[in-house]
Amino acid sequence: MCKGQILEEVLDALNFDRIIYVGDGGGDYCPTTRLRQGSDTVLARNNFALAKEIATTPINAKLREWESGEDVLRIFNEIL
Repeated sequence: MCKGQILEEVLDALNFDRIIYVGDGGGDYCPTTRLRQGSDTVLARNNFALAKEIATTPINAKLREWESGEDVLRIFNEIL
């Protein structure tokens, strides 16, 4: 099953104010296309497949890039 389809089912079943999606691989691109402009954020690992795909085919959600777990924690603290 596609991660995008799973995310869409979760979004249809539950009501979230925002989604923060963390990924790095090519299989993470599809679910990021389901995210909303303004409220949702994608954390894509710098220089990995997801960040490269978003660079060529933009998404609606905000994009933040990371290189380490410390970066992810810092970004979460900034967002939340």
